[in-house]
Amino acid sequence: MGSRICSKFRKFKRKIFKKSEKYDRLEEPLEKEGTDGGEIEAEAEVQPHTEEEANYNEARSENCEKNNNNDSSTPDAKSQQADIKEWIVSLEKQLKDATSICGGESEEKSEILSNLGAAHYKICEFQLARKYYELHVKELKREQSPALLQRAYCNLGCVYRRLGDFDKAEDYFHKGIEIADEIADLKAKGRLLNNMGNIYEMKKDFEGAIYYHSQRRTIAEKLGDWDSEAKACASLGNAYHLLGNLRSSIVFYERLIVWLRRKYGLHCERQRNMR
Repeated sequence: MGSRICSKFRKFKRKIFKKSEKYDRLEEPLEKEGTDGGEIEAEAEVQPHTEEEANYNEARSENCEKNNNNDSSTPDAKSQQADIKEWIVSLEKQLKDATSICGGESEEKSEILSNLGAAHYKICEFQLARKYYELHVKELKREQSPALLQRAYCNLGCVYRRLGDFDKAEDYFHKGIEIADEIADLKAKGRLLNNMGNIYEMKKDFEGAIYYHSQRRTIAEKLGDWDSEAKACASLGNAYHLLGNLRSSIVFYERLIVWLRRKYGLHCERQRNMR
């Protein structure tokens, strides 16, 4: 039963979670060994944003609710929402089955709870996402899988950020960072630091945002992760701009431009070589 659920949900995740969230680094459970599925990370887009956008949380949540109830939404959006809601029904049934068969704790039950949280999050039902992610955390035992617990804390932090509770979001991100340090997972720590930076930016604490985005950039440099380093540079450019420090802002935007030229220059060269 477990392998069937994993296989079906991998296909669902590939279909539904193609688009990235602008601010969140939402994480999903690690795929089991031997599967072909990869982890999902909702990456931020590399683009400047204004001070108004830095405080967009309430408007974003309201827009989610409007879109969910909007009959004039696009056919693709309707289809995507219908797919997600269909899977929520399926996952709820699987959760009942897993609970009746296993009774208490089980790896399968834990994964279903996490997937329910992710599905509700995607259609902006953040209270339900919080409910399932909190149940997911209760199912996990840190001594057995600190990596999964770190991911669960990251997800809860993202949900609380969307709910506008920045203090709780920050608390969960801090817990995730502590575990990432313990297991020496620099990539996960970088995502969590980015989430922290975004929260401080939304609180208009731009110096705090710079502190966390700078740490993220340092980690990206260590890992040789150009994409993450460029995104950190974009975030730093934004934060310095909003602080009024235009010199520093220009420095980081110029680094971003260098990366973009390198990336798209290499892409164009590959395209020419393929002809």
